Amino acid sequence: MGFINTKGETAIEFIYTNANNFEGNLAPVQSENGKWGYIDRTGKFAIQPKYADAQVFRNGEALINDGKEYYFINDKGKKVREMPKHNELEKD
Repeated sequence: MGFINTKGETAIEFIYTNANNFEGNLAPVQSENGKWGYIDRTGKFAIQPKYADAQVFRNGEALINDGKEYYFINDKGKKVREMPKHNELEKD
C-alpha cells in the first residue's frame, strides 16, 4: 500500500503491507514485519512500527495495541491514557 495525490501520481511509495488514511499529518501503516507505525506526509516514520494494531488519530490521539493492551498515544508516540474497561464504559 501507498498513497497517491489528487493528480493520481504516487505521493508515497507503495511499500507498506497495509495502510489507513491520513488524519492530520500522520497515517498508520503496517510494515513488512507486520508491525504498525505512523508516517508523516513525506513518507518518513514519525512513530516507528512497533504496534500490533494502530488506528487513525482523532482529536490528537490514536488507539493502539502493543500486543498486550490497548491504549491511546499522542503524535509523538507517548502513552496519554488507558483504554476504558468495559465496566467503566457503562457508568453514568
